[in-house]
Amino acid sequence: MSGNVTGIILAGGKSSRMGNDKAFVKYKNKYLIEYAIEALTEECSDILISANDDIYSQFGFLVIEDIFPDTGPMGGIYSCLKHSSCERNVVLPCDMPGVSAELVRYLLSFAEGENTIVAESVDNKIEPLCAVYHKTTLPVFEKFLRQEEYAMNKLLNALQVKKVCISEDISFYRRKIFWNINTFDDLIC
Repeated sequence: MSGNVTGIILAGGKSSRMGNDKAFVKYKNKYLIEYAIEALTEECSDILISANDDIYSQFGFLVIEDIFPDTGPMGGIYSCLKHSSCERNVVLPCDMPGVSAELVRYLLSFAEGENTIVAESVDNKIEPLCAVYHKTTLPVFEKFLRQEEYAMNKLLNALQVKKVCISEDISFYRRKIFWNINTFDDLIC
């Protein structure tokens, strides 16, 4: 365990393309949210689930409602950061079954002295929902939320971000590490 780290799982989104709550969709006999829980458990002393529905409490973790409703992932991250008792916070979405404890550990290995660490895919795509955010980022999140600017990439431009490329030369790499499930068709592969 990396010490005092909170894991934040982004769940309870609208899942409009899926048609029902993605967190409770099964993939390989597990709920999608369970992949994020397993990835965070080894490295995090606490786990928070960002959602506006108490149904998520069945997983045994505190469910944090949005302080700024209907603001997407930014609002969920902000609300959990505000509630977190840890300086370092690992954020994962509930719909990315390729994440692992090794990925979380690797991202945290870059956290010393950094306020934001964001995973980057081999094709240079930044993954703002697979990241480590320091509590010192709270004022920037709040500023964007109050200005009703919810684009995570714009928020990242306002933060000091260390991008960490997750490429083929890393032992835990797999092609679908950042695979995001949005529709039932995505499950067929």
